Amino acid sequence: MSDPYGIHVGVASTLAYMLAGGGDEASKTSAAALLAMTLRVWAEKLGFHTTAQPMSFMMEESFQPTGIEANATGTAKTEPPEHEMPVSIHLCVWFMVLITIVCLVFEITHTQFFTKEWNEDKIKSRIVNANNDWHIWSNLKITRKYLNGEGKGRGRPMFVTILFLNIFHVGTTYATNVLVGRYWDAMQKQDYPKFQLALLAYCCMALIGILFVAYKSYIQGMLQIHFRETISRTYWKMWLADSAHYRSSYEGGALENPDQRIQADCNAYVSVAQGLIFGFFEKILTLVVFLPLLWHLSPEGPVEGMVWPGWLCQLSLVYAIVGSCLVHFVGKSMIDLEYGMERTQADWRKQMVTIRDESETVAMLGAEEREKDNLQELFNYVKGIYWRISFLNKRMAYFHGFFGMSADLGPLLLLAPSYFNGSISLGQLFQCRSALGIVREAMFWGISNYQSFAEWGVTCNRLDELENRCKEIPASAGIGREAGNLTCANLTYQLPDGKKLMENGNLNGEGWTLITGKEGSGKTTLLRVLRGIWPLEAGSVVKGDALFIPVTGKCAALRRGTLFEAVSYPNQTDQYTKAKAKEALQKVGLGHLDIEDVQEWGKRLSSGQSARLALAHVILEQPERLVLDEPTAHCAPGEPAELYKILKAECPGLKSVLTVTHQADDLAPFHDTQLILDPEARTLKDRATGAPVPLPEGIELPPLPEPPADEPPADGGAGVQV
Repeated sequence: MSDPYGIHVGVASTLAYMLAGGGDEASKTSAAALLAMTLRVWAEKLGFHTTAQPMSFMMEESFQPTGIEANATGTAKTEPPEHEMPVSIHLCVWFMVLITIVCLVFEITHTQFFTKEWNEDKIKSRIVNANNDWHIWSNLKITRKYLNGEGKGRGRPMFVTILFLNIFHVGTTYATNVLVGRYWDAMQKQDYPKFQLALLAYCCMALIGILFVAYKSYIQGMLQIHFRETISRTYWKMWLADSAHYRSSYEGGALENPDQRIQADCNAYVSVAQGLIFGFFEKILTLVVFLPLLWHLSPEGPVEGMVWPGWLCQLSLVYAIVGSCLVHFVGKSMIDLEYGMERTQADWRKQMVTIRDESETVAMLGAEEREKDNLQELFNYVKGIYWRISFLNKRMAYFHGFFGMSADLGPLLLLAPSYFNGSISLGQLFQCRSALGIVREAMFWGISNYQSFAEWGVTCNRLDELENRCKEIPASAGIGREAGNLTCANLTYQLPDGKKLMENGNLNGEGWTLITGKEGSGKTTLLRVLRGIWPLEAGSVVKGDALFIPVTGKCAALRRGTLFEAVSYPNQTDQYTKAKAKEALQKVGLGHLDIEDVQEWGKRLSSGQSARLALAHVILEQPERLVLDEPTAHCAPGEPAELYKILKAECPGLKSVLTVTHQADDLAPFHDTQLILDPEARTLKDRATGAPVPLPEGIELPPLPEPPADEPPADGGAGVQV
């Protein structure tokens, strides 16, 4: 157990004194001897060895222990005890040399054996885009937004409370430091009443400190969960708003692992930011309180005869500045490596989640060996960056070890001469050493928290990337629903690689419309454009208030929980009654399933049953306009017609239905209009006549941008609208 003030040793000695009675001469003599022996052991542990009578300043002649031989004058005759080192100094030196040689040999040889464990090129590819600058003020941006936003009512009071508790903690530390001096002075003078008062005061302050530390930690936890909830909600709203989670994958390049950024980085930011902010405040306050005390307690000079006011404060400051510069020089690449590790770990985990979600496909394909290779390849990145971080941590451990040892031994070496020449008392020695340790810890706070600053910078960088990526996505053609049929005019859209899928295409979604075409002709992309999640190159779209049902199976992972939740998705279950849900399931042939059964329904149901589940949701929703993408692709022969009969019978309020399918012959009887998307002409045509779909009436088109002055208009002079 740590005993920075040496109080535990003194308490043990004093308890022995008190148990002995504390009154008669023999008890005092025995207690004094025990106290002297205990302090002697404590002093030797600190490295002070002397052949003089142990702690002779504690012993008065009347307190000599019995059994000591008296000389002719009647005074006690003592012989200085022999102190032999248990281990030869030469043996220690040779052992140190041996260990140093072993470490050097290990350093030289082990890198040769493990060179293939890392690859510098791969490591560089994982730390690209990492920002290793120390933007402290910009890193506080998230905290400022919280305190000025949702944190006003709840976060600010807790924030102020924690600051107050930090102030009180510094005050109790100051009081304890003063009591340390009084405690040891009373011990040295054997002033038992003063000792009792000092010990009682110390115990009271220690109890108060324990209570305040416990409640500070508890209130910090309250602040942390509210802070985390607030910023996590901010980022998941940003990610889900305007379908940015989908649109970011093709507009400007996909952002890797946004889910991990929201889940892990928000938590890490809150935890690290709290520690750094409150720690910085407490250490600044500590310096304000303890620097004047340390200045006052500093002996006249480090050596006898030298006068240097406040020399302990000045040396501590220089030592902290030098240490901060050195630790930054040693660990400046920590941010890059931590960024790369976060990215690589997330990719590795994502691959395993993909295997879990597609476990049936992997098993049916017998793709386990391929997935093993994929996981090993990703883990090679993890391993390479881990080696680099290990190299860096080893250098940091060297630095912290030597720096910490010198910081711990330095005060003793500097204060020992003043103590032994009588310039300061034992109480002043302990009080000065305690104050110096507190000041040193405050000054070295940046050094101790260097890795926390690196982690903070990484999390801020990753969250900023997520926010900027969401903001960079251009405004969509319109997401949501608006009155009217799905209609588009002079529509032009393309793939991310620039390949055009449609040019000047038209669509009037009135009534029941069927669209078919070859694979890859752009049918599903057309629905994405109509939904507003795919960018337009030209043209106009009226989205309509349609309900979109994507390809069966693409939403399989979302159909989880109870069957009632699955059939209600994406709406909440409180929008429907269980009786209505059971009725809808019965009508589509799924009435045998328990509505309260909890399953991953995307895996539990077959493809045909999944199509029926989607149809049951349509029956529950009763929309006026409906868009279906390959709704019967996996149904058995005869089932597509059966499902559309159910749809027509159970949803009489449908004004328009747009169906994209390859089963045109089966579903044609249920549709008024049949179109085909011609990949060569890149436009929609009538399936029967092959004529392009005419421009819908009543839709306004935006004008084309004005051509440069030195080029003629696109139509040769009159100009056109697209």
